[in-house]
Amino acid sequence: MNKPALGVIYSRRWSFSLNLSSFSLILTAALAPTHVGCGGKEPPKDRTTVSGIVTFDGQPLPGGSLSFESAAGTGTNVSIGPGGVYSTDRAPIGKNRVRIETESLQYGNAAAYVKIPAKYNDVTKSGLQIDVKPGVNENVDFKLEK
Repeated sequence: MNKPALGVIYSRRWSFSLNLSSFSLILTAALAPTHVGCGGKEPPKDRTTVSGIVTFDGQPLPGGSLSFESAAGTGTNVSIGPGGVYSTDRAPIGKNRVRIETESLQYGNAAAYVKIPAKYNDVTKSGLQIDVKPGVNENVDFKLEK
């Protein structure tokens, strides 16, 4: 018996051949559901972009996290990166209370840990607030002090 050519499938009961375009179509149809929702996703309509710098006693905070909490109880968390820079596209639009914490860095990134007053880790005591407007909110800086 001759060896089957590439793209031809034989079985005792049936046989058919696939050309390259048919194979591509089948492969695309099979993989399409795995890519639904990937990339280009817009943030929800009640969220927007906020970015800025967090400083402590005039120096950029080298790490930590910042949380926004809206009056409706929605919120988001964002990491504070080197130079105190933070950015999120998920901040709730409207008035938000803000908390900033660095304690978690003691165990994960001790070199970036800076002790800040505990009040900043509580939205009811931090005194940090922001009114997030629709669209891009840049240069929303938080200046923490002892």
